[in-house]
Amino acid sequence: MKRLLWFGLFGLLACGGGGGGGGGTPAPTPPPTGPSSVALEATAPTSGIFVQRGGGSGGTRLEVEVRAVEVSGVFGLAFDLVFPANLLSYQGFAEGDFLGADGAETSLQVSDTGSGRLIVGATRLGQVGAMTGSGVVVTLVFQATTIGTGALSFQANEAIGGVGEEVTLTWSGGTVRVTG
Repeated sequence: MKRLLWFGLFGLLACGGGGGGGGGTPAPTPPPTGPSSVALEATAPTSGIFVQRGGGSGGTRLEVEVRAVEVSGVFGLAFDLVFPANLLSYQGFAEGDFLGADGAETSLQVSDTGSGRLIVGATRLGQVGAMTGSGVVVTLVFQATTIGTGALSFQANEAIGGVGEEVTLTWSGGTVRVTG
């Protein structure tokens, strides 16, 4: 038995320990197959509602700020935000400062339909006037799931004034680009 162990050890040493050989170039590392970054391209209107990349975005996390810019007489907003569900997974939301900027109570509801559509309603509460100016209405948080390009768009949008009248606004979406 001892003799077999010596022959086995000697055989390994004679063969170079069983590894190596060659000295060629290592095989190249395959490119990443999943997403590594996500970007949002959008153009702000001079007045209206638009999407903008939020400051907490990074890596595969995308914060989409729905912003009001130079709007007048807005008491509440309702809209659907359609997003590329094949690229992004909805994670949650945070209320912005626009509708409650003067200290008024507000209500914000976000419902995920599970099919690439968020239904959003935001309003001021009580006997308060409508808002004029600019600010963040809501921040919507997404996680990139795969590489590609898709649109963020508003549908079924409504803006309501202080006495229930419809307020006409420009609504501007954007383009999401997920890269690997």
